[in-house]
Amino acid sequence: MAAFSTVEAADLRAKELMASGVAIVAHGERRADGQIAVRLLRFVSTATMSTINNDGQSTAGAWDYLVDDAAS
Repeated sequence: MAAFSTVEAADLRAKELMASGVAIVAHGERRADGQIAVRLLRFVSTATMSTINNDGQSTAGAWDYLVDDAAS
């Protein structure tokens, strides 16, 4: 578990998350604070509708981000 070293590494993790079905769509990005992250849109299910993401929003259709290369 570590921070992404490059945006390209985040893009590779994004492709893995889409291939595994964790994310509908995902991509690597550099956030406003300089952190490299994967930005992703998760599948919506009744189990995740009350879950809160990193931005404090409900995960039901909201964008989320991961800054840890092992997180999902």
